[in-house]
Amino acid sequence: MRDFQVSRVYRWEDTLPLNLSGVSVTRRRCSLRRCKELIHAATKLYGIPDIEVSTPRNPRQTTAEYLEFYSGDHPGHGMIVLPKNFWRCDIALHEVSHYIVAAKFQKIEDVSHGPVFVRVYMHLLKNILGADIKVLEEWARRYSVQYSTSRNLAPRNPQSSFSRDI
Repeated sequence: MRDFQVSRVYRWEDTLPLNLSGVSVTRRRCSLRRCKELIHAATKLYGIPDIEVSTPRNPRQTTAEYLEFYSGDHPGHGMIVLPKNFWRCDIALHEVSHYIVAAKFQKIEDVSHGPVFVRVYMHLLKNILGADIKVLEEWARRYSVQYSTSRNLAPRNPQSSFSRDI
């Protein structure tokens, strides 16, 4: 399956004005521990099991990734791999969004950077980092990033009690 908007999502993500939500561009970087805390908060928000988070076994790996392991027809089992240069709050939420789409909505075709993924990612940025959803949507339109408008993709527990101190 072709990931039709992956480059647009990456450009959108790297330019998001998260400083408007209290997360400065320079403070997007965080520790691996903080990445794990953010990922745990996201899984808790959506009511799904935690996912393993690790650093790559290959020290030359240069990308963060969600690795999915299929057990029969049930998606959503896997792990998140974060090399040190990808220890950022937004990237941690990006990778866990892939897992949430697979585990919660069981839409294998939407696990890539499609509209369902983008909406779940927006909800995480809003509920965990305090970003304004209207700003995220406006920014997505600016970068021609398609996002779902379905209300069914919002977390059931809309406000996280997670500390936003980064």
